[in-house]
Amino acid sequence: MKIRLVVALVLVGLAIGFILPIFAQQKDTVDPKIAQQQAYWMDRTRIAIPSQYLQSDDSYAITTSITGGLNVTNSGIIGGSQISLAPGGTLTQDELTRYPQLSSYAVLQIASTVPIPTLQQALKGELAFSAISPSGKLQYATGIQDAGVLDDLYYYPGRLGVVIDDNDSVPVKIKVWAPTAQQVSLQLFNAANDTTPVATIVMHEDNGVWVAAGDPT
Repeated sequence: MKIRLVVALVLVGLAIGFILPIFAQQKDTVDPKIAQQQAYWMDRTRIAIPSQYLQSDDSYAITTSITGGLNVTNSGIIGGSQISLAPGGTLTQDELTRYPQLSSYAVLQIASTVPIPTLQQALKGELAFSAISPSGKLQYATGIQDAGVLDDLYYYPGRLGVVIDDNDSVPVKIKVWAPTAQQVSLQLFNAANDTTPVATIVMHEDNGVWVAAGDPT
């Protein structure tokens, strides 16, 4: 006998595109400077910021916290780990066509020695950009829009949602593109009005795509 199941997804630490991440451990509201999200993380090597905040002697960094709770202080952003940035690079004509608002932006680069897994882990947390003067004073802080780097690191051309393939050893799979989620669970219900799932399946991640596999019957 086939059973009709209603599916719900539970995502932990999700921070996709232009949506601010929400963390269970974060009690206070996000600092207004970080909430503005004026920086654009374009790809694995570049981040763009308003050009007026690029000063030759300042130091620059991405700060990330997997649990949230970044705090802006007079001397910088605290509460996480940092990825250093250096001025340099340009935006391509294609990027300027897609993001005309960035025509006056300056570009900073991430060192090629930074491992890709370090960037991927950073994207699962709260993100902020900071510029610090030689005297150690915070000059500028803002949040980061990460759609570009997510597309660069996690582009997926395959099918999403409920995927049925009778030729597969596991004929039914549910796939969700959520590269910034820290955990995804699939909850199964017998009816739309049910409040208690009949089963909860912890999904596994494959390069940003979370997968749950099962039998259609």
